[in-house]
Parts: sequence; C-alpha cells; structure tokens
Amino acid sequence: MSITRITKGIKRRLKNNKANKLCRLQKNPLATINKTVVTTFYDFEADYAGTGKQQPCFATVARILDIEKKHGIHSTYNTVAKLAHDIPDIVKEIHHRGHEIASHSYDHTVLLPLSRQQKKHNVESAKQMFDALGYSNIGHRSPQSAWDFTLVKQLSENNYRWNAENGSEPYPYIIHQTETNKLWRMPVRDDDWYYVRDKMQPKQVLQKWISLVQQARETQSYTAIGFHPWLQASEDKLVVLEEFFAWLAGQDDIAVMPFGEVVNAMESQ
Repeated sequence: MSITRITKGIKRRLKNNKANKLCRLQKNPLATINKTVVTTFYDFEADYAGTGKQQPCFATVARILDIEKKHGIHSTYNTVAKLAHDIPDIVKEIHHRGHEIASHSYDHTVLLPLSRQQKKHNVESAKQMFDALGYSNIGHRSPQSAWDFTLVKQLSENNYRWNAENGSEPYPYIIHQTETNKLWRMPVRDDDWYYVRDKMQPKQVLQKWISLVQQARETQSYTAIGFHPWLQASEDKLVVLEEFFAWLAGQDDIAVMPFGEVVNAMESQ
C-alpha cells in the first residue's frame, strides 16, 4: 500500500472521528418529534456525472415525480447548478411539485482535492446561479460525498444551513456555527449504489431500504436515503422505488421530510 493512500486513509478517519465527536457532544434534535424522521433525496446530475446519463435521468425524474405525488412524498433534489441553468423548466417543475432544490456543487467537480480558493469559488458560483434562477438554496451535498472542514466553513460563510454527507451518526448535528449561522450536518445512511457496487436485484435492494428504516425506528435515529434518477431508469427499479415509497407512506409513525424541512423542525424546537 502506498504512503499516499495510507495518509489519505488517516486523514479520512481523523475527519470522521471529529464529525462523530461533534455529534456525540450534542443532544438528538429530533428527540421531541414523536415519529421516525426519514429523508429521501436525489443527486440530480445527468451528464455532469458522466456521458450518457442525461436522457435516462430526465425521463426517470418525470416518472419519479408522479410516483412521489401519488404517495404524498416530498424529497430533496440535490441539483448541479449548471444543470439547473441548462434545464430550468424541469427544475421549476420539481420545485412546483413541492420538493426542495439544493446544491450538488456548481459543475459536479469533486471538491475535496481542490484548493481552499477553488472550493470557495465553486460554492459561491453555485449559490449565485441558484439565486439568479430564483431558488432560495439552503443546502448542499458534495459530489461523491467527498468533503472536508475547509468546505464546511465555505458553506457556512455562504449561509448554507445544512450539508448532507455519508455518515453513521445517529442524528443531525451542528457541524459549524457562527454568530449568524448554524450549519447542520445531515448524515446519509444509504443509497441505491447496491445496483452498481453489489449487482443486487431490485427486490434485494428494497429489503435493504426497509430494514434500514425499521432499524432507525427501533433505535430512534434519523435516516436519509439517496437515489440517482439515471440509475433508477428501468421498470423493475421504478416498481421497487414505488413499493418503498408506498411502504413509507403507510407507516403512521414515520415522517418523510426533505432536508430543509427537517432543519426548520429542529430549529423550531
């Protein structure tokens, strides 16, 4: 194993340990809500994530919006800012349906390797583009969930109120705070990458999602589960996605809320 790889691994563990410690030092901000809170979200990126993803991404988003409407599900759509500029009508329709529009960076550049100034430029450019399109964007999710505390500071300085990254923390927590702004970390527990990484069948993935929510219910913890529209672009996967949403909607003790709505609920306690 190379020295570079070992060094990166140590830095990642130190960063994650610091994040987990920040979480443990804070009380569960959802403890007074008498339901298990679940957030469903999408990384909406199309060809900015790779050539050939645009057509299946757009076609599948239209299907997903109808499924969500049918079951009363409101989600967060983490959208690449340049994509929002490219296809304003689709993003406008997503927002019109009651879903949250958040940032998935300016152009889907992986932010972690960038310099401090490059991170600053990417965050500010995304914010400015969403502002120009008329969206009051308060949230961010990094491409590949690759982040560091330099990025966290940049997000806070640009008045973001939440960022969502992969993590095992049991509930949201404040990861950075100034006199005028709180930045909440929304830990992401699962996604649909089973289809790529593990070559799982849709019914197997469905059971993974349901089991995770049931575990969150038993441990009184928070769960955020993410999806990629281009990856959901087959009938069998869309059937399973609808089954999952129908199951969520049928659970009286589960509240499905976009990230921004969760933040508002926590800050109103």
